Amino acid sequence: RGPPHLMAWRLNTNGSPSDSPGGGWNAMDRDLDIAMALLMADRQWGSSGRWNYRQEGIDTIRAIAAWNMKQDGTTKGLATGHVSRTSDYMIGHFRAFRRATGDALWDRAIDRSLWLVQRMQSAFSPGCGLIPDFIIHTDTANPIPSPGGYGDFVPTEGYYYANAQRNPWRYASDYVTSGDGRWAAVCSKLVDFIQRDCGGNPANISVGYHLDGTSMGRSYLSEGMIGPMLCGAMVAPQYQRFLDALWAWNASNFTTDYYDCELQLIPMIVASGNWWNP
Repeated sequence: RGPPHLMAWRLNTNGSPSDSPGGGWNAMDRDLDIAMALLMADRQWGSSGRWNYRQEGIDTIRAIAAWNMKQDGTTKGLATGHVSRTSDYMIGHFRAFRRATGDALWDRAIDRSLWLVQRMQSAFSPGCGLIPDFIIHTDTANPIPSPGGYGDFVPTEGYYYANAQRNPWRYASDYVTSGDGRWAAVCSKLVDFIQRDCGGNPANISVGYHLDGTSMGRSYLSEGMIGPMLCGAMVAPQYQRFLDALWAWNASNFTTDYYDCELQLIPMIVASGNWWNP
């Protein structure tokens, strides 16, 4: 039901769009990564062969702009126009999309994402710098963390949890390739708290956090929470010891489980200097 060049979020087993929550809408985060991967493929192999990676990437970027973005640069991953997922703020991707298409929408997306993240940190987590999974009322002057039931349709949408745990990876990856210190500052507020909370030991990081810093529990080790923090700790020299500990922990505790494995692998690619922005 969405435009071509985008990937459906939910399908029935026969391949038809699902009518369950989110059915018929695209998976914005996957489409952002797909578009970025196509631009990377063009840089790596060129587009003069069988596949025109660059054009495929541009087609996907334009579809995302039409389907998932407001003109002020706010993401709207679901049909509800006032709901925005903070892990969709893939700032390095936005810069690459601007270069590929010349569309100034992606400049606005960077600035708008920054404003929303800074508001969450200052208004709702001033002592911790935590960011919720989802923000609602982004069509007003006073957006707030989701109380639940708007994005993934779960009650934890207002916590630093299953989606927002990706944010240090997304934001810091941009900083290390662009040098935009605004995103280093965002990450520093978060990393300061996490390092303090866990005492510098990655194995003590909570499975998630309320925005006031209260732990959601430590009954198991969450590779998906620990992996992205590796990138967050790259933004300033004072985190070097914590960065070393995060690298050692991830290297020694690498999982092949879905989702968590990518949240370890790609941050390790970034930390090892093998990530670039086309």
